[in-house]
Formats: sequence, structure tokens, C-alpha cells
Amino acid sequence: MMQVEVRLTVNGKPMSATVARDLTLLRYLRDHLRLTGTKCGCDMGQGAASVLAQIAAAATGIPVETFSVVEADSEGVPAGAMAIGQRQTMIAGNATIGAAKKLKKLILDAASRGAGLRADDLGIRENHVVNKNGDPVVSLAQFRRLTDGMVLEAKHEWIAPQTYPPQGRPEPHLPYYEGRQDRQGV
Repeated sequence: MMQVEVRLTVNGKPMSATVARDLTLLRYLRDHLRLTGTKCGCDMGQGAASVLAQIAAAATGIPVETFSVVEADSEGVPAGAMAIGQRQTMIAGNATIGAAKKLKKLILDAASRGAGLRADDLGIRENHVVNKNGDPVVSLAQFRRLTDGMVLEAKHEWIAPQTYPPQGRPEPHLPYYEGRQDRQGV
């Protein structure tokens, strides 16, 4: 990957960095400088990044502003389909739920080891790992410091369920693929 030198001023402070040529300013601000208040106005034209961050927040209990959604690169996924809003929400949304649940489990497992509590007795609420009574055990900021930069990575592949056409109708029936199919075969 080709690297480039960039110079910029962020919040009044001049800085420079060597970054991958394809790194966007948004990704640099959010992922490298941890300025998570920076939002993407139009990622795929459908608001998918916002929706996926909201889904991850709901599945983990971690505030939405702490999430960064990294969009797929067609170089790595060349056969990706078009970015239709309901398709992105259905397919990527379900994959996000699966990954977010795995991430939550990783966080709770690590926190349980540090706190000497069972992971099943812990949850996440408002930037804290909490016990079964809802009392804070550790803040997520403290957790990050205690884990000394440990990267918790969770991936999940979601494959849409197979659907079949209604009896007597030979055409494909794809409501899970692209949302509602208006007046097809009616």
C-alpha cells in the first residue's frame, strides 16, 4: 500500500502524519485521532454507516458515538452488490448484530477476569461494564487503559435465509434480498 505524507490542522493544532494513500480524512480523524464526534455525511448514499453504528450500539449497550464503521473496499470484495438502503440494513445490519454480540462477549469475558466476577453476571450500560445490579464495575475508558491497547476484534458473516416462491409461482421470491417486491407475478 502506498504511503503519503499529510499535513493538517486539527482543533487549532498543526500536525503531520504518514498514512495509507486511500485513507480518508474521516477515517483518520475517527480511527487514528479518536475524534469520534466526526461523522460521515454520506457514505454510500444510504446512511448505512449511521444505521450500522446504531445497530452495534443497541446490540452492545455501548454509546453509538464510540463506534466507527469501516466501509468495505470493492478491491477486497469485488462481487459486492449494489448499495440499496434496505439491502444494506438487512444484510449488513444482521452481520453487525452478530459481530456486536461477539464483541460484547469479548469485553465482558475480559472484564470478568479483571473483576473476578462471572461474565454472565455482567452487562454494558452507558460507557460502563456493570454488575447484575446495574452498579458500575469499570468504565469502558478504564477498561481500554487496563487492557493496554489490546485489540478486541469480532467478525460475523450473515447469510440471508433461503426463501422459496409461494406455491404455484415459478418466479424467484426475494423479499429478504431486496425488500418488498411490488406487484411481481400478481
